[in-house]
Amino acid sequence: MTPKQLAVFGAKVAKKLDKDIELVIDEISNVHLQGQYVECLKTLDFIPSEWYTDDEIKDHPTADQIKQAKADEKARAKAEKEQKQQQLKQDFKKLVSYADIFVQANLDKVSTTGIEQLYLKNKDYTGIVQVWEHHLLDERERKRFALVDEILAR
Repeated sequence: MTPKQLAVFGAKVAKKLDKDIELVIDEISNVHLQGQYVECLKTLDFIPSEWYTDDEIKDHPTADQIKQAKADEKARAKAEKEQKQQQLKQDFKKLVSYADIFVQANLDKVSTTGIEQLYLKNKDYTGIVQVWEHHLLDERERKRFALVDEILAR
């Protein structure tokens, strides 16, 4: 079986069995494991020639192309995540620069004891915002604070 045929065959079996395509291709390539897919073909009443046509083989990516596409997608997702984190850090810096307004709008978030209360007593609003840094760098937690969007829009 050619690499393209293996990829096409693997894709169809993976779809039918709801398995990862790379796992199926690796197992089909392994002499000791490919028997389980022969049984799959028998139960589905398919013979190998029905699984792929020459046009399908030509249009379908090879196993290496599939692996590369998955790697590219992971790299793209990682880059996107890093970009979002950079944006959150920039947003945090802006919130620090407007600390007095931001803290006044979020007084209910200031803990009644500890360092935040000390900062509040000394009117060190920047210190309070810096204590909240972990929360403000998390997109979900950040939504709990008032005036975030309004300050960032300035």
